[in-house]
This record gives sequence, C-alpha cells and structure tokens, in this order.
Amino acid sequence: MKQIILCILVVGASLFQGCTAPLVNISGAEQYKDLVGRRFRLRGDCYVYFHSDETKKLPCVCDKRSIPSSITSAWFGKDINGQIFVGALQKDTEFRLESVYRQKVVSSYSSVRYYFIISLEGAGQARWPKLDAIDLTDCNSTDYFKRQPMLPMFLPKYVELVDAAKQ
Repeated sequence: MKQIILCILVVGASLFQGCTAPLVNISGAEQYKDLVGRRFRLRGDCYVYFHSDETKKLPCVCDKRSIPSSITSAWFGKDINGQIFVGALQKDTEFRLESVYRQKVVSSYSSVRYYFIISLEGAGQARWPKLDAIDLTDCNSTDYFKRQPMLPMFLPKYVELVDAAKQ
C-alpha cells in the first residue's frame, strides 16, 4: 500500500511541475527566415537577467521601460520576484538575431515558450555571447494573440532594424 501511495505522489508531483518537450528550431519559418542573421539596435537601455530557477540557461534581456523604475544597478545580483539582474545594455547596442526556437511545456495547462537567441555586436559580446531577447517581442501583447500563426515578433518600441538587407 505504501508503494502505491508513493507512486501516486511521484506521478502527481511530476504532473504538477510540468514537462518540457525538446527545443524546435523555427528560424526557417516564413516570419523569421529574412530576419535571422540581420542586425538590430536597442531603442532604450536594457537589463540582463536570469530567471532565478533557470540560472544555468541563457541570460535574458528586457527593456528598462518594461520593468518597475525601482529596479536599479543596486539590485544586481539579488533575486527580485524570480529574476536575478546581472547587468545592463545601453541604448543603441547592436545585435544579430541568431535563431528562434519553440518549446512546448505541458503542465496543468499547455503553453509554448519561445527563445529569440541574439548575439551582441562589439564589447558586450565577450560578457554575454548569447542572450534570449523574447522580452523584446510582442509575445505578451494583444496583437500577438490576434495574429495567425501566433509567432512573436520584435516590438518596434524596443528594437529597430539596422541593416536593410540580410548579409
């Protein structure tokens, strides 16, 4: 009987936590194929952070205007609502979109996670060779939910295209 209860608890706990499927590279999708490899520029100052439960994954970048103004460099290294801020990127920092990935997450509700992998141009590249820029996209906006297929795109208020043609 104890073994049955233990089995139920283990299965229940794994269902509660959710499962993730492998990453699928969708860089070749119609919406992204002409953007991958192109150069972009940040329109505002940004912070670099890790999700506190995912510190071994890629650091993320978010526009400073999208988070509370109380977050300053004094907070770097501290866990603030599940995010550990580790640095900043200046307005006009340039980067290239390297690839876009999708990952299905199955839990009590189904969800999809996207990764916009970028590489910085210039000095920032040594510190952060790759970053996830999903927070610079419209994945949380109402426009995203109206679009079919629902694939996130960079928001013009955060990012601008620098080069006119793919190199």
